[in-house]
Amino acid sequence: MRNKTGLFIICLVIASCGSKSTVPKTNPIAENNSTKKFFNQDGQFRIQFEAEPTAYSQYIPHENGKILLNTFIYEKGINLIYSISYSDYPAGYMDDKTPDNLLNKLLETYINTQKAGVEVQKMITINSWPGIYFKASNSDTFVYGEYILKKDRLYQLTVTKEVNYHNETEVNAFFQSLELL
Repeated sequence: MRNKTGLFIICLVIASCGSKSTVPKTNPIAENNSTKKFFNQDGQFRIQFEAEPTAYSQYIPHENGKILLNTFIYEKGINLIYSISYSDYPAGYMDDKTPDNLLNKLLETYINTQKAGVEVQKMITINSWPGIYFKASNSDTFVYGEYILKKDRLYQLTVTKEVNYHNETEVNAFFQSLELL
């Protein structure tokens, strides 16, 4: 299951970057005990996980160099994964792009690579930042997702489950717990 989620996240970034190359697993985690939320200083976010997530970092080649993709995954049971990742596009990358077009392109790339069908797709706004929400599935994986573009930084939140969709109340609570700092 972790491999499918990792592939899913990487596909979204690769859509506008290129192929992947990996770097060793890192753990850039800081805990903020006063709010009981997972806090990542470099990513400038807080989010509620039930336990500390596992952190991965990976370089994605880009036409102007490399993009570092940072991913945090919490596996709740054998077939349920909560994740958040973030990556920064190079300065100027968004100059000739609209956020809506980029977000739609990322979702389209996921649909094509995973041979998935989208059941729900809508543009959203999180703290004034543009985003896209979706619910999609293929033959064995069901995904809720939100992608948020904050200037040149892309945040990707997903809840992935095998067999069927997860409890939407829990999914929404995870998504709504995100604080962009």
